[in-house]
Amino acid sequence: MTSKLCLLLGSAALLFALGGCATKEDGTPAEDTNATASAAASDPAPAAASDPATPATATETASAAPTAAVDAGASSGPSPAAAMSPDRDLIANLAASPVHSKLLAALQAAGLTQTLQGEGPYSLFAPTDAAFDALPAGTLESLLQPANKAALVKLLSYHIVEGRLDTRAMVAALDDNNGKVTLTTLAGEPLVLQRSGPRRLALVDAAGNQATMTVTDIVQANGMLQVIDAVLRP
Repeated sequence: MTSKLCLLLGSAALLFALGGCATKEDGTPAEDTNATASAAASDPAPAAASDPATPATATETASAAPTAAVDAGASSGPSPAAAMSPDRDLIANLAASPVHSKLLAALQAAGLTQTLQGEGPYSLFAPTDAAFDALPAGTLESLLQPANKAALVKLLSYHIVEGRLDTRAMVAALDDNNGKVTLTTLAGEPLVLQRSGPRRLALVDAAGNQATMTVTDIVQANGMLQVIDAVLRP
């Protein structure tokens, strides 16, 4: 009797062991569904990758606008921003700039230095020497003649706007006005501000010529200076 009982208990243990290791028809062990479910629950799905091709929104562009002097051009020449100081006025900084000697000479001939040494504030869109060199031959020399002082004053005043305009303010104005803003210059003539590509700003004069801002937001004691790559014509 005792031996039969032991045989029955041994058979039951063997069956129990076999049941805990279920096999497929081909003899390979079956997948433990409980273990698989547990592993899936503890392994979170990877986060979706951002799309690098998505363009910046208007808000992102505005927040990315520089608040200190930034060279936005491709020029490898000397940077005027490095020579200028926020403690000096527009004329003093133009005198220190390595690329604005012709603009300074023209302002002196026009009698506008006192204006740009005043309290302001003024925003000056400052053409470089290379921009003046790009004018038709003899243009600047002719304008510097005393007989043409009125035309010189009008030309230079067309590059000056009252107020302290930095790129953040200009981008915000463009966003609020469908990408185009008309500025009133000291010459009394309108000057159109618009974008030039996704990250640059430009000015369009009365003749439709465009000048791009290449170095922006150079802070002055009495205003703001933006370097441009062409001379504007009223």
